[in-house]
Amino acid sequence: LLDGATVTSLRADGGCIDNGMATAGAERLIADGIDGLVGSDCSGVTGAVLQNVAIPNGLVMISPSATSPGLTTMEDNGLFFRTSPSDAREGGRFLVIMRAGDQDLPHAGTYKTIDRANRLAFTWESPMSPVEDSTVTIDFEDAEGGTNLRLTHVRFQSDESRTNHEGGWTRILTTLAEKI
Repeated sequence: LLDGATVTSLRADGGCIDNGMATAGAERLIADGIDGLVGSDCSGVTGAVLQNVAIPNGLVMISPSATSPGLTTMEDNGLFFRTSPSDAREGGRFLVIMRAGDQDLPHAGTYKTIDRANRLAFTWESPMSPVEDSTVTIDFEDAEGGTNLRLTHVRFQSDESRTNHEGGWTRILTTLAEKI
């Protein structure tokens, strides 16, 4: 294996949420003469290190845990590999933390349908509505000058829960429309 070459491990802190720290660490490792990079562990900094360090330096990069769907389609010149599958696959899980004042509210689910550019469906696990098989389906349709989006959320614990979720989804979609 490797014609008897010795593999030596060097380490740098990827920071997990600090792209600058992760990039600087990877650049230091390149200056130290590495031939390949295992890491970063977190998806966000993995993308930054891949784009800013690995690709420009022709360095093979393997991430043991980055699961961002964006890494799947990133132009990587055949240099990037990962050992964990993308979160964006049917059966994959997601977690969204919604902030209400000073309170963090975890919402999670499982992707049921991923039909890119047409439909996304997922289960919805909310601390505000602990009901089994609550499902959100988002349908996309081409429209003149953009895309129409239809969000359908079914199975609620109560009418009050449905009304609260309707208000939440309306705020989210209104904010999205303002941003794009």
